[in-house]
Amino acid sequence: MNEILALTSKQAYKTIVTKDQHAIIVDEPVNLGGQDLGMTPKDLLAGALASCTSITIRMYIDRKGWDLGDIRVRVSLEKDAELQKDVFKRVLEFDQPLEADMQKKVLMIADKCPVHKMLEQSSVIATKII
Repeated sequence: MNEILALTSKQAYKTIVTKDQHAIIVDEPVNLGGQDLGMTPKDLLAGALASCTSITIRMYIDRKGWDLGDIRVRVSLEKDAELQKDVFKRVLEFDQPLEADMQKKVLMIADKCPVHKMLEQSSVIATKII
């Protein structure tokens, strides 16, 4: 099982998220009572999409032998009142220009990122108290 542990102590929303030997700090901004010691949970979710997209594209372009330099993926999360949904806005940037056919393929590959696929589908969250 791929388990993540989040531990929030009494220290105003500072949460340590761990998996095996890896750890990150998640927090809320000061105006929401946190200490702004790390990304918010929503930031972390947007970061998961950005990093997964970037890694997926890197794997693809490396297999193709394309030298596009660094890949930057910017993700913002906004509420769309009309759709009544959260909308992830994603922008891809490369050090080298992409030809039209490369752009089309890279956009298709970006949508194959596992986090993208998860976010597009409905999820089930099963919760219990032990």
